[in-house]
Order: sequence, then C-alpha cells, then structure tokens
Amino acid sequence: MEAKERVRELTEAINRHARSYHGLDAPTVTDEEYDGMFRELLELEERHPELVGPDSPSAKVGSAPSSGFAKVRHEVPMLSLQDVFDDRGLMAFMSRVGDALGLPGDDGVAYVVEQKIDGLSVTVEYEGGLFVRGATRGDGEVGEDVTANLRTVRDLPLRLSEGIEYLAVRCEAYMPKEGFAMANARAEAEGRPGFANPRNAAAGSLRQLDPNVTAGRDLRVLAYEIQGIRGADRPPTHHESLEALRGLGFPVIPGYAVRMGWDGVKGAVEAIRDLRDSLGHEIDGAVIKVDDMGHREALGRTSRYPKWAAAYKYPAETAKATVVGITLQVGRTGAVTPNAELSPILLAGSTVRRATLHNPEYIRAKDIRVGDVVTLRKAGDVIPEVVGVDLAMRTGAEAAFEMPEVCPECGSRLERDADGPIHRCVGEGCPARLSRRLAHFVSRDAMDIAGMGPAISGMLIDAGFIDSPDDIYLLRGRRGEMIGLPGLGERSVDAILGSVEGSRSAGLDRVLFAMGIRHVGAIASKAIAARFGSLEAAMGASAEELLDIGGIGEATVSSFMRGVADADIGGMMRRLASYGLGSAAPGSGARETAGPGDAVAAAVGGGRAAGKTFAFTGTLRSMTRDAARGMVEEAGGSVAERVGKATDYLVAGEGAGGKLAKAAEMGVNVLGEDGFLALLGLAGGNGGERPPAGADAPSGDLGPDGGDGAEGKYRQLTLG
Repeated sequence: MEAKERVRELTEAINRHARSYHGLDAPTVTDEEYDGMFRELLELEERHPELVGPDSPSAKVGSAPSSGFAKVRHEVPMLSLQDVFDDRGLMAFMSRVGDALGLPGDDGVAYVVEQKIDGLSVTVEYEGGLFVRGATRGDGEVGEDVTANLRTVRDLPLRLSEGIEYLAVRCEAYMPKEGFAMANARAEAEGRPGFANPRNAAAGSLRQLDPNVTAGRDLRVLAYEIQGIRGADRPPTHHESLEALRGLGFPVIPGYAVRMGWDGVKGAVEAIRDLRDSLGHEIDGAVIKVDDMGHREALGRTSRYPKWAAAYKYPAETAKATVVGITLQVGRTGAVTPNAELSPILLAGSTVRRATLHNPEYIRAKDIRVGDVVTLRKAGDVIPEVVGVDLAMRTGAEAAFEMPEVCPECGSRLERDADGPIHRCVGEGCPARLSRRLAHFVSRDAMDIAGMGPAISGMLIDAGFIDSPDDIYLLRGRRGEMIGLPGLGERSVDAILGSVEGSRSAGLDRVLFAMGIRHVGAIASKAIAARFGSLEAAMGASAEELLDIGGIGEATVSSFMRGVADADIGGMMRRLASYGLGSAAPGSGARETAGPGDAVAAAVGGGRAAGKTFAFTGTLRSMTRDAARGMVEEAGGSVAERVGKATDYLVAGEGAGGKLAKAAEMGVNVLGEDGFLALLGLAGGNGGERPPAGADAPSGDLGPDGGDGAEGKYRQLTLG
C-alpha cells in the first residue's frame, strides 16, 4: 500500500479508536493493537514528514519548544462561578433563579449537577472540524495560547467526527490521581521538587514551553460547555449539549444528573460528595447549572459570573499528624517563617509533609510543640494549615519552640519587625534570600520568565552565573557555558534565553513589582508606574511626589525610598534601566498629566465594591491598612472598624485576630489578600513571600492565580 494512503488510513483509525476510548468510554481495540498502529504511523511519518497532517495523532508525542505564549482574546469571556458553601447558599441561588424567571417553587426549573473538576479551564476551538487553537482562561478576557501543548493531550480530539464550521468548547484540563503520583515519583527519582497537588501539576504541565514535557505527563481534559458554534444548531438544553459533545469525540464530565426541585438538586450534590474519595481525579465541589438555554439567556450574567450557575464548595478535609520538627525558611525579603515538619499523611488527595506556622506568635497562641499531634486541614483543599493541637495526646516529652537569634542559612542577625511578629535576616549576602528574590523576579506576576524554576535557578546561582536577579539579562553571553549543565541542552537553554529576552518588553509596573521591595506590591507598582512612566523617573521621585499619588501610604513610600537608596536594590534598578527595561508604563499617561489618586482609581476600577462594607484584620503584605481603605473607597465601598451584621467581607492578613471568629460566627465572607485584590479586579501578585515551586504553599500566602483562582489561608470566594 502506498505510504500516503496508509498514513491516512492509520490516522483515521487511531483517531476513531481514541474517540471511542476517551469520549465514549467504549474501547474498540486492545491497547496492544492501538499501540502497534501508533508505532507504525510514527515510523511512516518519520520517513515521510511531508505526510504529517494537522489531525495526526503524532502531535500527542510533542513538538519543538516554544519561546513563549502568545495572547488570545476569548470570543466569549471565560467567567468564574459564584460560590456557595452550604445549603442556605444553594437554596438562595435557586430562589434567585426561580424568582428571576417567574417560576418560583421547587419544580419550576431543571438543573444539571456536575462534578467540579479540580484543574484549570481552557477553551479549545475547531474550524471545519479541525482543532486550531487552545487557550487558558487568563483574566477571563485574554488567555495564553497553549495550542501546541493541548495537541499532546491524549483524549482531546484533533478532528471532530463531524465537520462543523466553528466550535468553541470549554474544558477542564486536569491530572488524574494516578498520573499525579507517577509525576511526583519521577520528580523524586530525578532529584526535582514534586507538585503540591494535582491541580498545580496540571497547570505546570500545560504551561511548559516544551510540548515534549507536556506530552510526557498524564494530562487529560473533560468538556463541559459549548462556548460558541457556527454552521450547526446549538442544542436547546445543557444536557443535550454534553451528549452532542460526547458524540463529536469529547470526553465529558462523568456522572452528571438532571434534576428539578430542592430535594433533587441537593441529593445530586450529596451523591457527588459521597463519591469524592473513590474518583480517579480530584474534585472540590459540585456545579449546579440551569439546563434550559433559553432560561440561561433570560438570566444573563454579571461582569464576573453567569447568573445561571453556582459552585457548591465542599468543606475542607481534615487529618491528624505528628509534628516531628520545626524548621525555618528564609524568604526574599529576609522574612524567616517557621514550618512544621510532619509525619506524612494523605489529605485531600496529596501527601502532606509540611505546614506553615507563620511566625513565633502564631506558634505560641496555638501552643504548638515538637512531638504534638495536630489537626490539619487544607484551606480550599490546597494549602495545609494547622487547626489545633490534640492536648489529650500529650505525653510530656514535647519540646517548645524558641526562635533563634541568627539566620539558619547565613548566620546573620535576625531582627523582629517593629510593626509585627515577623523576624527577618539582615544579611544582604544570604543565599536563601537570593534564591527567593530570583524566584519572585521571574514569577508570572513579575517578569514572567518561563523555564527558571527552582532547580534551574539554583543551578545557575551555584555555578556563579547569577549574583543578583538582573544578572539573567547577561546570560546570553554565557550560553555556551549553560549548555551542558545538568539537564540543560541547546533547546532548553535557548527556550530560557528566549523567555528572558521577551521579558524586556514588560511594563514598568511589572519591573517595579519584580524588585521585591517590601510594601510595594502590585497595587503600589501600578500606581507608581502610571504616575511616573519610566524607571528613571520613578527612582528620582521625591517622597512628596510619591505621597501625592493618593492611596499609597507613608510606609509604602518610605520602603520604596529605602529600596531606591539601597546599594543592592537600587543598583539593580539602575542596571535594569541601562538595559532598557521599565521605559514605559502600560496604559498610563505621562508624569505631568496624572493627577493625585488617578493611578489608584484607574487600577482599582470604580464601582467594583459599590455598596459593600469591608473590615480588616491582621497585617497585609502588599499594602498598608490605609492604602487598602483608600482602595475600597475608590471602588465605591466603605470600611468598618468592627465585624457586624452590615459587614460584607472581612479581609484577613497575617496574624489575624479575634475578628476571624466573629466573622465565622456571623457568616461573614472572609477573603485572603489575593481574594481582596481579585474582588477589586487586581488578582495576582501581592509582594508576599512565596514558597518554592512544587512545595506546599504557606497557608498565609495566597499564591499566583494561574488564571483560575487562588487559594489561601482563609475561605476565599472566587471573584473574577
């Protein structure tokens, strides 16, 4: 048989069998037969590369690395879901739907109840039946083009069983529990840090610059919504849409149920909860959607979420473990954080060996000692947190913790903050500080340099290539030396260098945030960038000019001025300016045209907090309390000193006090710092300490969203 004809035959057969296996859960050939066809196709395509088609299953193997991710504007915004946490919230949601449709009562509206897969949302697009583009959620309006990586996902169809003019489908990319365990076992064998949980594993795998890395991991997708369609009629109900997607070759959310009335919907939510531990993938709740598309159109949406859907979030799981030790971690600003080293336990689908203890006062308040049996939970099912100590299990052999006087990494003196319980290393040459500073500098919310994870960064620091984060802009001159370092070849080095070069166009706000100056987080960076327009102008600003911006407090201004004057940070800023970075502020005007308060008002976006009352407790990492108050007021809200019946949100920072208990008692929604920023339309980046990638994040730290939300120490709403 002619090679061209055999390639076509094999491509059609493999895609058909894959569709039967993944989409319909009905395999038509054995694994051995499937693998044999796949090997034959690969051999033919290797001999005849001109025969590789756009729907070839060989794309599942991977392709050449990318130098970065292009941006994709979503034709239909990828919104979040409004969260409910108990029966009262679910009943309120259903009542709002019924009242809005003029169908009050239990039996007026049909709902589809689905598992809420714990992964990350993507939109996949098809033209003429062929897969042409895939993008992450991003900020809901603009995401990242991850087409090459999605092509490697084994159960995503590259060609639909029917040719439709255009189809956009929303899917959840996730990693099964078994694949997660294998990925971490491989990482451990290779001496790399593992992933904290399956969701992080899926997100990290999908955002690899090298599709071959993605292809080597067990990444899957489940389709759950038609976003757009042309050339065919959209089914009139959601459950019919799911079956239509299944028929086209998509794997869809398993075990969904169509229900009417309170008893039916609540029963379906409880049934999914009861299945949770037996599933092969992680879920963090159930999604309740209005089934009828006409009803959905009538209900509409807000700027953040559709009014026809809600996510019922299950309570966090708890478990007990023994504190076998308390160790210290040095962050990029020198902050020293105690961590509990634990006897390994399985909690919410992942093995937990460590939990943050925040600071010495937190340890004293809970009376946590080495040897104690403690109760743990995962806030948002992601971040391990010590809830309390089982005093009945004490034997008297437990040892109390004492904060040392010197840094465990470099031996320099530790100093306690004058305005809080945090202890900091004052040693400028501390290697742990450099490692954390570099991790912050290259992070997604700062310079967004892919490929510079902890292992690579540590290797470059150890090799003497990096003594300051800005040294990454000198790495191109050391390309030859980098090639040949453990795990680095020409392609991976060139991918890293390409990402470094791409970061030169980052806006001034990102450059300022990347400096890691204490108190100068995402909000202050945006405001300063909008006012001054260039790195040189910002560095030359006086305290009076900075205070004139409005919404930036004295502590932030003082910290920024100290950073500019500091030989280390100020020197880095001057070198970056000489490299041409930070020459423009995104969107904003020149220094002489921006008035006081304009930058912050533009950053926050008026009206997002309109009519809402906020209270604050604890220490915020990226802003002062006064700055947070100003932001709330700019966005149309108000701030109360106490938690009361009129309080809509309590924003909880580090060292939170008695207001937390009051909020829990009164049912007030509690936000971490990133949740607060998300509510104001500024999710991501907060200037706080961040754990190494793959490590269990400290529960006081709200890590970067990744485009699909962040989880923190406290119960947090998904808001935009």
